Amino acid sequence: VCEPELATLLETFLTGDEVFYDIGANWGYFSLYAAALPRFSGHIHAFEPIEETFSDLRDWGAQTDQNDRVSCHNLALSNCDGIAQMGIVPDNSGLASLARAQDLGSEKCDVQTCRLDSLEFAEPDFIKLDVEGSESEVIQGGFNVLATKKPMMMFENWIIKDDPERTLLPVKTLLDYGYKLFVPTWWIGAPTNELFSPGPYQNFPAGPKLMAYVPFDIETRFELPDQINFFCCHQDRVGELEHLFSVMN
Repeated sequence: VCEPELATLLETFLTGDEVFYDIGANWGYFSLYAAALPRFSGHIHAFEPIEETFSDLRDWGAQTDQNDRVSCHNLALSNCDGIAQMGIVPDNSGLASLARAQDLGSEKCDVQTCRLDSLEFAEPDFIKLDVEGSESEVIQGGFNVLATKKPMMMFENWIIKDDPERTLLPVKTLLDYGYKLFVPTWWIGAPTNELFSPGPYQNFPAGPKLMAYVPFDIETRFELPDQINFFCCHQDRVGELEHLFSVMN
């Protein structure tokens, strides 16, 4: 499974008729994954601003007969409504980003932007946010939704080596909005009984494996991998986590 930490959360929180926002959907892997969950009958909104990739996303929805459940939107969510320039890495649509517009090595195209707070759809119960460095703008443009609906969220964060403040900006903004952040890792059972974060091509220790979510301390961000998916839960909903997950001391 691609990104098992995200798949685990989708399986856990997407039930019944809840609403899922796939922001930075690319060709729609997680939108289609969510649509296939047996306990989930709700609606999915997939956002992809690059026209060619958006066409693939829409085609996948049609080929899997999910058009009634997966609404595809040719939009880049950000902190303003209008038009912005996006940087595209040739032959890798997954790295396209508003944050890459100033990259001299990227191709450029204009895309439609919209704030999360401006959308006229049902508000999300769970957000997947993967926008390659523009997470802060999306979060800032969704203050009202995040403050009122308080959706669960998984967002990708990269260390920007020459700009540590930008690295931490989405984290600090979510903390200001009342969210608590958790680092996905693995709990390895007997005989080692340890938390384990595998590096590239690294074997797991012997023992059964469980997905684990460890409370995040902002002071440790630069001790963690360059790329990480943070699980975010509003402080008013932490009780739901304690109900769903075992708490290990």
